[in-house]
Amino acid sequence: MYSIRQIYKSMYEAVNGICDKIYIQDRPQSIDKRIASYMLLEINSSITNEEQNPDGEYNMFSGIVRFVLFVRNRTSANNFNAVNIDALEEKFKMLMSKFPVSDDFVFITRPYVLMSGNDGSDFHYVAVNASIKTK
Repeated sequence: MYSIRQIYKSMYEAVNGICDKIYIQDRPQSIDKRIASYMLLEINSSITNEEQNPDGEYNMFSGIVRFVLFVRNRTSANNFNAVNIDALEEKFKMLMSKFPVSDDFVFITRPYVLMSGNDGSDFHYVAVNASIKTK
């Protein structure tokens, strides 16, 4: 049987070091002003059993996971919510360079950009969905 904890652990270990903080499933209501960036890791869909036998003996499951990258906006007198496009692009490239993610438990492939925008809390974000298969 698959392990939700192990899926998050594999995702975390793959992207650790890209942002100041990493959160699992839910982001906090407020973010410390010193944090310039953070990433949110989500299991974004149901996990489907891919085996002919429904008991999960071979641990072959698939689904979609999401990596959401947040970068603090630049603030100036002329524009209080300006996207820090350089930092966002740098961290996005770092994230994309991690694919495919493969360890003893998961294989995460086929990343695609889902959405991006201003979160209304002084950060711009880019979301990347990817396919996951457990081993």
